[in-house]
Amino acid sequence: MTDTDPPEDPLAALRARIEKTQEAVDRLAAETAKARAANGGGPDGPPPTDDAAAEAQALATLLTTVRELIPEDLWRQLAEVVRQLLLLLRGILDWWIERLGAGAVPNGPIVTDIPVE
Repeated sequence: MTDTDPPEDPLAALRARIEKTQEAVDRLAAETAKARAANGGGPDGPPPTDDAAAEAQALATLLTTVRELIPEDLWRQLAEVVRQLLLLLRGILDWWIERLGAGAVPNGPIVTDIPVE
């Protein structure tokens, strides 16, 4: 870049990275579906290829770039909202586990009749 070139638009760069990442995700999904079909539809496919590792790295880079574009105070607020949502989810899960577990296990000891001959 020279002094006469306009500065690169960070949003345009982000859009380009998102498009590349989406294309990589689509390719990875197609490869996974093809591998599952070739393997009889089972979840076990061939081990990840170098392309899959590169695509995962591209996704990680995209997330890092998005993180850098968000102001710090907004990032803290977003992190707090996510934390609160996770606490809510944990509370709901605990409630369901208690409710489901209450009917499955009796409060007292389990008594079994043993025939004596």
